[in-house]
Amino acid sequence: MRAIVTLMAIGLCTATVASTAVHAADEPVALIFRAYVNPGQEAVFEERNLKLVEFVRKAEPDVIVRLHRSITNPSQYVVYKVFPSRAASYRHFRITFPAFDKEVGPQPEGMLARAEYEELVLLGR
Repeated sequence: MRAIVTLMAIGLCTATVASTAVHAADEPVALIFRAYVNPGQEAVFEERNLKLVEFVRKAEPDVIVRLHRSITNPSQYVVYKVFPSRAASYRHFRITFPAFDKEVGPQPEGMLARAEYEELVLLGR
């Protein structure tokens, strides 16, 4: 599952290059990551992702990152990130995220039941 999530993140970064005609490269990009955690893995997920939030805040002070847990489904989480530009989102997935894995260790196998990514662009100012 970790490999799938990593490939999804890298794919998201590279697959959205076609959208740059509509979205300027220097405009903010938001990413919503929905994680559906396997029952009993919630504490592991929260511990790891709270560390990720702190790591990103130190390594990339220009990136906004928040971790949310569903009120109605305690196994569902949302990680919300806002990058100041497309280049910053590339930097995050190609440099910062791998550095976090190197420091903390790989994501535990079997932690996620499934994951979804959605990239958003700001409309209007």
